[in-house]
Amino acid sequence: MLSGCEGEWISSSLSNLEELQIVGPDVQCIGTTSIYSLENETDGRIEWEIENPASGLILGFPDGNSVEIKWKNPGTTRLNAAFCGLTAAIDIDIVEPEDPVVSDQLVCQSETAIFETVNQYSEYKWYREGTLVCETPICNLGKGNYLLVVRDSLGCIGKNRFELEEVSIPPFQIFNLDPAGI
Repeated sequence: MLSGCEGEWISSSLSNLEELQIVGPDVQCIGTTSIYSLENETDGRIEWEIENPASGLILGFPDGNSVEIKWKNPGTTRLNAAFCGLTAAIDIDIVEPEDPVVSDQLVCQSETAIFETVNQYSEYKWYREGTLVCETPICNLGKGNYLLVVRDSLGCIGKNRFELEEVSIPPFQIFNLDPAGI
């Protein structure tokens, strides 16, 4: 029992938290890292859980109100948060990046041809033997080994390695089979 002790008054405002809401992206690519947080400010420990643990890995807690997750496998999962007897959830689709398909073209000997992807992306990088040669959807390419790296609207990165070989056209002659030579 304490007697004769005096201390300063502590003033704290109390508010009634009625519901929780998770804020963050609901579609993510495999390999990306996302931060999710509660819409309401909280003061205390939040319990975060990924319902399907194979979908992602909790990397840490950037602040007391959020969680950082790296997504590992495709599919749909749910992220749950619990605080003071209240819960919140968000469904998240984890998608695989799409590898770009390059339009089929032949490259004639010592010439170039125009190449493009079958689908549209938000970012393109065409590399020839390690050197960036083009950053547009349509590129003029010649013989060589290429890597095409694209980014879609979700930020998913797709890659395609391909080789363009020259096609030589055999020499030809024009014969006139008309005996009159006309």
